[in-house]
Amino acid sequence: MFRQQNLYLLLFSLYWAQGLPVGFMTHALPVILRAQGVSLAHIGGFGLLMVPWSIKIFWAPWVDRHAISRLGHYRSWILPTQLLTVAVLCILSFFPIQALDQPLYLFIFFIALLFMNSTGATQDIATDALAVNLLQHDQQHWGNTFQVVGSRLGFIVGGGAVLWC
Repeated sequence: MFRQQNLYLLLFSLYWAQGLPVGFMTHALPVILRAQGVSLAHIGGFGLLMVPWSIKIFWAPWVDRHAISRLGHYRSWILPTQLLTVAVLCILSFFPIQALDQPLYLFIFFIALLFMNSTGATQDIATDALAVNLLQHDQQHWGNTFQVVGSRLGFIVGGGAVLWC
């Protein structure tokens, strides 16, 4: 079993990792797209990227019932979804950002980010379930604190620091 400090560090790290791409998509991406001349209407459409976070309730029971491997039930969801998120970010880093004013490139970019949000939402399901299973009743308030602080710091780094650097 986890030591209490390690458990909080684990939760902080997982939620921070989930917050990075969300911060990027909700804060940095609109600025980057506008700087590349993408219309405000198209940028507004990128709000649809957050739909997987709103509808994850539909596949959460499946994540709770099925494990992908022998890594441990929730770890078998968290690791692959995190790796897929990183893979999409790596692929997108080679994407010709100046081509985003062209509809085909914008569509491909949108689909890649939608996939990344789907993996992030799935990771969130597994991470929340892991937290519920690992935290004792008297630890839940601290677990929630590390969840919120981790995700918000991820938002800040993914959304603000990316533009600042």
